[in-house]
Amino acid sequence: MVTIGIPKERDKNERRVPVIPSTVHELVERGMTVYVEKGAGIDAGFTDEAYKEAGASICFTEDCVYSRADFVIKISPPTERDVANMRDGLTLGSFGPWIFTPQKVREMLREKGVSVFAFESITNREGTFPLLQATSVVCGRLVPLIAAHHSMTGSGGKGILLTSLPGIPSPDVVIVGGGIVGRNAARQFLALGCAVIVLDTSRAALERIDEMFHGRVETLLGTPANLSKVMKFADVLVCCAMIPNSPAPRIISREMVKRMKPRSLVIDVSIDHGGMCETSRPTTLEFPTFVAEYVVHYCVPNNASMVARTASVYLDNTLHRYLLGINQEGVEPYITGHKGLAGGIVFYKGELVNERVAKSLDSEFTPLNDLLKGDN
Repeated sequence: MVTIGIPKERDKNERRVPVIPSTVHELVERGMTVYVEKGAGIDAGFTDEAYKEAGASICFTEDCVYSRADFVIKISPPTERDVANMRDGLTLGSFGPWIFTPQKVREMLREKGVSVFAFESITNREGTFPLLQATSVVCGRLVPLIAAHHSMTGSGGKGILLTSLPGIPSPDVVIVGGGIVGRNAARQFLALGCAVIVLDTSRAALERIDEMFHGRVETLLGTPANLSKVMKFADVLVCCAMIPNSPAPRIISREMVKRMKPRSLVIDVSIDHGGMCETSRPTTLEFPTFVAEYVVHYCVPNNASMVARTASVYLDNTLHRYLLGINQEGVEPYITGHKGLAGGIVFYKGELVNERVAKSLDSEFTPLNDLLKGDN
């Protein structure tokens, strides 16, 4: 019988919960034991009573969750405090970015033989990243709301309304990255009446956007020359290019930012992977912006937490099928026995097994297949 644990997030800016009460109820009905730390779902609108009624056991400390569960699920990557509370041999599922995992945390994971299952690295049969997509869709659709707020005078912006009005040119929005975040952001900006340009280095991505929006979104190849040209007139610049388990491509220089109009807005969605702008640095939901080169920068890594309930439910909808698979097959057989899931394993029994992460950390790694052969 598989035991799952859901601890409360310690980061004050992280308000999501990965599993909601209705899914807990289904898992318990199927024979799984679920431990939920007290208050884990409060910020997303899910009470302890709702989890209790669903059949979960409520733990009053994080140690209780980490010491009893076979598989712990959380949103943010583990801290030293988290790992210290984990029992030996536990499996953890969460988002990264793992390319910035502190050395101390890596040493503790090794000592305890903890396996880490990276949600953003899981692929399906189509080769896409379903759990990453679940967060990216929410993030993309949230970006225009963030842009609208921080473009206002009272928020430090240039004082523009991000919608079309008779007799006034439409606001210009430039999106760098035509992936899930970029496409969803473009959709919402277009609905507001903005003039939208999307840049990407992939011609296929640009063709998809052109087809999706019937030519209403302008597309450009993401060359330095094109970037430099469009940034000069952008009211909002959205940076959202990302490669799982790799640093974000830092292709926007300080000189490019200097050429932007004063008090224009940069939203660097890629900040959790280092950011795409030379001028970017992480901010928080409490203090989300700063000004560099007379340009307002919004660089919050976990902005989906602004809509914690929606983001939690949308993630749960995708995570649901994987939890059912774990219940049916067991944690380790399930995540190692399916190619798309095995690709999401970053640490296996304490050993770093992901080549991209190892390269970013300047560390050695052992291929997962080599370790699995040794287990047989």
